[in-house]
Amino acid sequence: MIRSKIPPKTWKLLILAILLLGNNPAVAQAIQTNPDSIPFAPVVNYVADDGPTSVFCADLDGDNDQDLAMANEWSDHVSILKNNGEGTFQTKVDYEAGSYSFSVFCADLDGDNDQDLAVAGGARNVSILKNNGDGTFQTKVEYGAGDCPISVFCADLDGDNDQDLAVANNGSDNVSILKNNGDGTFQSAVNYETGGGPFSVFCADLDGDGDLDIAIANRNSDNVSILKNLTIETNVQDESEVREKYDIFHLSQNYPNPFNQITKIEFNLARSGFVSLTIYDILGRNVRTLVSEHLSPGYKSVLWNGKNDAGKEVASGIYFYQLKTKDFTETKKLVLLK
Repeated sequence: MIRSKIPPKTWKLLILAILLLGNNPAVAQAIQTNPDSIPFAPVVNYVADDGPTSVFCADLDGDNDQDLAMANEWSDHVSILKNNGEGTFQTKVDYEAGSYSFSVFCADLDGDNDQDLAVAGGARNVSILKNNGDGTFQTKVEYGAGDCPISVFCADLDGDNDQDLAVANNGSDNVSILKNNGDGTFQSAVNYETGGGPFSVFCADLDGDGDLDIAIANRNSDNVSILKNLTIETNVQDESEVREKYDIFHLSQNYPNPFNQITKIEFNLARSGFVSLTIYDILGRNVRTLVSEHLSPGYKSVLWNGKNDAGKEVASGIYFYQLKTKDFTETKKLVLLK
């Protein structure tokens, strides 16, 4: 009898590939050659516009699946490809987004619970396209940035629960901060010096002080610039204000929001008692119980890592978190983006 030289683990992967991928020889051969690799279906390409340079996945039309937004450098457009629900996509719809559209970011900029678009272009502007609620978008509104804005990131930089803009300007060696007025319109840019040729910007709490700092990759100077946020330090309350704050029940907005790995939920209890803090999906189903116990009064904070009670990662989308005590109930929305 001839014995197979293929290990049992490889046979299992080959059988899985045949069952899942329709007996595709190329995929089966790839798995046999690399038994520890993650199997993928054959590539499927979808038409974008001229010169796509950036892609962002988000639920743009509110149907709980992830659509595509692509910035196209040479056509000055952003392309929207709606998801059919199973990971195939409809024909693109293009929207004018400004000269040399290079980078796109999706976030709820105007507080209406849908995902708007921020697009950084190669001129001196960042364009905002507000969502109509169904994955179609309004005409762009442009705001001034630095020279050759090439990367944009949306985050709550000033702690007022709306999404501000951080824009890396490749031509002027700085990053522009545009504060949100709360309705998806923005204040004039304030610029901060970076290294040479900033090419990518990202916001995260780098020093653990509860606000979002900025990291910028600089292509020309071969370094990364870190700008620490001083919002918390410059918003010091007097003793009476602090005492008044901690004498009430309060549920804060999670931070950061949207988030893609971990987010912090802070709350304050005026009195001791049994407390529950629960994550729900948009259908009202219990996703994760973060707190279910008797707690003493005062400030508390809890982290959520985007996993359910079974320890499995949940899908991107809109979720709600509810704080409940005998005397107090409050619910807030959060957004998970992967």
